[in-house]
Amino acid sequence: GGAQQNLYIKFSAAAGNLPFHLLYVRLVERIRRHVALEWGIPLARVSPRTSFVSRIQGGAMNSSEYSCLHVDECSVSSYHYSAVLYLSPNSAFEGGDFVFTDRPTDGASEWVPLRISPGQGNLVA
Repeated sequence: GGAQQNLYIKFSAAAGNLPFHLLYVRLVERIRRHVALEWGIPLARVSPRTSFVSRIQGGAMNSSEYSCLHVDECSVSSYHYSAVLYLSPNSAFEGGDFVFTDRPTDGASEWVPLRISPGQGNLVA
């Protein structure tokens, strides 16, 4: 098995490391701006509902809610856009791929997955 640890932004200031908290806030703001730009929506309409840094260690993904097919907006109705920023280098872990599936188009009967492999500094939004 493994372990999953989350640090939510609302608790990062209480952790007592002000430089880390300010870095965290700036990072969330940059991601918020990227999502607004990428999706062509007004910045004022994009607000972080939940923000956390998650560390998932070996084997934890087998039992994690993130390892199965899910839709964030179906889980939490206020989630309209999601973003994940990979902080670890690829050599630090195996797996971690995102697989997006969309309904078939043009009469096709099979769902075609789009697989994105993680890389340090990559933002999936």
